[in-house]
Amino acid sequence: MERAEITEKVIACVKDSLGLADDAELTWAPTRLTSSRSWSRWRRSSAYRWRTPSTAATSSPWIRSARRSISCRPSSRERRLKMHQRVAAAEKICGHKFKDRTLITSAITHPSAVEGQPVSASYERLEFLGDSILGAMVATDLFEAFPAMDEGGLTRMKISLVSGKTLSEVAGELGVGDVIVFGESEKGTGARGMHSALENVYESIVGALYLDAGYEATHDFVRRTLSPYMSPKLAERPISPKSRLQEVTQRDMRCAPEYKLEGEEGPAHKPTFTSVVLVDGRRVGRGKGCSKKESESAAALDALERMGYQQAGE
Repeated sequence: MERAEITEKVIACVKDSLGLADDAELTWAPTRLTSSRSWSRWRRSSAYRWRTPSTAATSSPWIRSARRSISCRPSSRERRLKMHQRVAAAEKICGHKFKDRTLITSAITHPSAVEGQPVSASYERLEFLGDSILGAMVATDLFEAFPAMDEGGLTRMKISLVSGKTLSEVAGELGVGDVIVFGESEKGTGARGMHSALENVYESIVGALYLDAGYEATHDFVRRTLSPYMSPKLAERPISPKSRLQEVTQRDMRCAPEYKLEGEEGPAHKPTFTSVVLVDGRRVGRGKGCSKKESESAAALDALERMGYQQAGE
């Protein structure tokens, strides 16, 4: 029997044993595995797991030969299809089919998945844009929905609706967590990392929608997803240091606080951000956190204490 024919039989037998499709890609591994221990290590690290074969398959010389010389990896086509499925799911969440699919691809890609690539490859720039657009849209909706509410109440409602807690909850219910592309360094951060990513990706989706579909389609998405959370109860009291600081500065000083990122340190998968908050051009607080928003919240709390305000009252 010719070697080429033997090779085809080996590959066909391996595919059948693994339950792979006929067009699955099998790549010859140049390293010969000389012991059962090295085979065991290779098997555990393989992208696929061997199914428990039947007695006939176990005794087959084709399987024994394949175990020594064949490795199985997902093909580039399979990897592209996986991303294609994520993008399609994200478009379904948005209710919009993107003309420029690079926008929605970037919007669901965590920075850890594209380390070393241009910043536009991840959601960070779109998050920045989406954050500003979201704030303006929510402010407009609140202004129109609650004509009798004063500035302080509207401010508290707005900050509550665009807070990380609310946005991560909304994104989670929409199924955004299933479409986010993470790098290996971020996969071990658990619930904390997912909470932050859900919030960021919601904002980046808003930014991507705005660029691809325009203001009205984006506003429809924001209204559809955030309106169920729009309750006058949110205006009863501040729920965060940032909300409290904005309320007291607008009431007493007729100006809003301004936050600036002062620094970032630590590894890419576990950074520490430092932010400062300024009121009327003067720095009044400084704080650190594992995200930009957490550092801003810490800076606002520091400012409240330095300025003599209490979190729940004066």
